[in-house]
Amino acid sequence: MLKQLVTIGDSWPAGSELDDANNSFPKLVGINLDIESINLSQPATSADQALYALLNCNQDIKWRDSLVLFCLTGISRSMYICQGPKEIHPTADTTRSNAYYKYIHSNELDQFNRIKNILSAQQYCFRLGCKILFVNNWDKTPNHHAIDQSLFYNKTLTEILQISQKLDDTNLDWYNLKKNKYIQPNQCHPNIAGHKLIANELSLWIKEKLNVKPI
Repeated sequence: MLKQLVTIGDSWPAGSELDDANNSFPKLVGINLDIESINLSQPATSADQALYALLNCNQDIKWRDSLVLFCLTGISRSMYICQGPKEIHPTADTTRSNAYYKYIHSNELDQFNRIKNILSAQQYCFRLGCKILFVNNWDKTPNHHAIDQSLFYNKTLTEILQISQKLDDTNLDWYNLKKNKYIQPNQCHPNIAGHKLIANELSLWIKEKLNVKPI
């Protein structure tokens, strides 16, 4: 039986801009499923960093009784490692970010890294004996024959929140985003109602996918 939910991702699952992280959707999914919620998500995190967090997790987790929920953030984000992993973001005005997006970055590399992260996380969870499911925050995961699309929720987090504008890390309409009823009064992260909506949808999906029974 499923006993723990382990969530990895960026500021959305981390509950940024909430007064209480216990209102974040990973915590609420755990409550809905009557299981423990372990949230490894951190703000300013790329999918590379999320995978790094999974591979280097030293918490006492009962992996064989756990589900990993991998929340995939903006596909164009990357990372470097210097005293721990740090994000490279397309709008960050730093030496490393400017150099990366000028000399290294490409859409093809973004898609390759996304596929690599997914397959690496799947294989690692297989070795641990735990299950894994994925949700896209806003970017759709590229179709590829190596990717099992049945492991993905059929809507992005922004689609769950009825955000119609196309979101990416370089062309984000901050003004219109913060007017969304599931964002306001926050700037760019879900409010309590938004987290509840996401949690309710994902909880139903997880129950259906895994035939979840409480402890």
